[in-house]
Amino acid sequence: MTNSLTAGFLSIFFWFLNSVAIAQSVNIPLTDGSNGSPLVIEADEGLEWIPKEGKYIARGNARASRGTVNLRADELIAHYRDTKDGSGQEMVRLDAKGRVKIISNNKGEKDRKAKTTVTGDVAVYHVKQSVFVLRGKRLKLVSPQGTLTAKDSLEYWDKNQIAVARGNAVVSQGKQRLHADILTAYISEPQVEGTRKKGAQRVSRVDAFGNVHVSVPNAIIRGDKGEYYPDKSVATLSGNVKITSNKNQLNGDVARVNLKTGIYRLVGKRVKGLITPGRTR
Repeated sequence: MTNSLTAGFLSIFFWFLNSVAIAQSVNIPLTDGSNGSPLVIEADEGLEWIPKEGKYIARGNARASRGTVNLRADELIAHYRDTKDGSGQEMVRLDAKGRVKIISNNKGEKDRKAKTTVTGDVAVYHVKQSVFVLRGKRLKLVSPQGTLTAKDSLEYWDKNQIAVARGNAVVSQGKQRLHADILTAYISEPQVEGTRKKGAQRVSRVDAFGNVHVSVPNAIIRGDKGEYYPDKSVATLSGNVKITSNKNQLNGDVARVNLKTGIYRLVGKRVKGLITPGRTR
């Protein structure tokens, strides 16, 4: 979860469908016309054009690439419509089906290569809403900063620069993990120190909602909601906080946890502990 969490998963959302390799080429701009970069689609079994249904289908190890970003699936379907002024066509939705994988090779800190991979069974990009949704049994995002998994869906909302993992969502860094029903990641582009240029995209904060808990060596911390800061590897849980270590339990308002060191601290106005004799943390 890093500069790449967005750069890959994610650059797809700005693409034009200006050229299609294989049997023919096609010009299908996005409805918002935000970017004129070409998206090249290839497939082992060829490209099918169905004018009456307004779609192009690429089958058999289908690949879509643009710059350092590659989208792979068994099948890719681009849905389009004629523009209102009759000047051409515009893409309204892009579907990816079967063994979906998005790979991004970008530069991370100190210009080192930073690879991010996102996988799922199916994916849909809704152009008007600027949202990409992945579903399936193997939902996972792996990046240099950590791993994000979910049971129900992985979403990226381009206009709001937000990524959402739904259903038994987990963000992990090393051996430490933050669990929740929903995890929402906020993406930013920090300014490069000493310049006016913006740096690579990265996740600045992750909000956790519902059944939130953090696992660290010898303890589990639970709460109603939480915040996680990837750069610092620090999570803050609040609301009915409970810390369980062996048979010992601490209750309080807020817990601060360092996921790298495993050190945690319980704070707030109401702190209560139940310590079982003969047991240690």
